[in-house]
Amino acid sequence: VKPDPAIYQLALSRFGLAEGEAIFIDDNLANVEAARANGFHSHHFTDAGSLRSELAILGLL
Repeated sequence: VKPDPAIYQLALSRFGLAEGEAIFIDDNLANVEAARANGFHSHHFTDAGSLRSELAILGLL
């Protein structure tokens, strides 16, 4: 269960991803910080515009 570190490692393992190959988006800051500490690019969702900018920076848009 978020923000337990094991859930983030399970997600990376299950999808065959290395640290830095996934993005985690959530409106709960504690979950975002935990994901970042466990190898995810992370975005604290507050509005669509800032998410769009982050995704563009990461080359995902």
